[in-house]
Amino acid sequence: MAERRVALVTGASKGGTGTAIAIRLASAGFDVAVVARDAEGLGRTARQVRDLGRRALELPCDLSDPDGGRGELVARAVAELGPVDVLVNNAAANGYRPFAEWTPARLELTQQVNVWAPWDLMVQAAPAMRARGRGWIVNVTSFAAELAPGPPFPTTLVATQGSGYGVSKAALNRLTVSVAAELYEA
Repeated sequence: MAERRVALVTGASKGGTGTAIAIRLASAGFDVAVVARDAEGLGRTARQVRDLGRRALELPCDLSDPDGGRGELVARAVAELGPVDVLVNNAAANGYRPFAEWTPARLELTQQVNVWAPWDLMVQAAPAMRARGRGWIVNVTSFAAELAPGPPFPTTLVATQGSGYGVSKAALNRLTVSVAAELYEA
């Protein structure tokens, strides 16, 4: 019997990147746990996974809330589907506004979804991956994190009003590289 493979994908309810990743993993033979706030959207994604003959687990969760259940997501996936082989941190909180209009509350929400939730999920998934000697963590980031050359500076919305979002994705980039270096074994 072939070994069961499991993936956990966040931000998989709106029919975009997360949904496409979940479907692609299912088509490659993975059972998939999907995470997002939108239970109805999760149901649609889960049905598509099941239509491919794979098991799906819907895990509705507001990743912006540190006490809203995100600390148990990997354990719930493991209990239902088995050890997580692939973790995809795709969920994102974005938005574009002049830097002075980013409120502390909006910045906190953005950091929670884009930095702290991926961090929490990596902390949950990495030990078992390391113990098994394999696993993959994919953190979906954005070009909004990149330093724009200038002056003259780009005039795109991302360049002129993406400060809060870009800061969070830059932090995710740095976190990703640091964790990869820490977990890498030659």
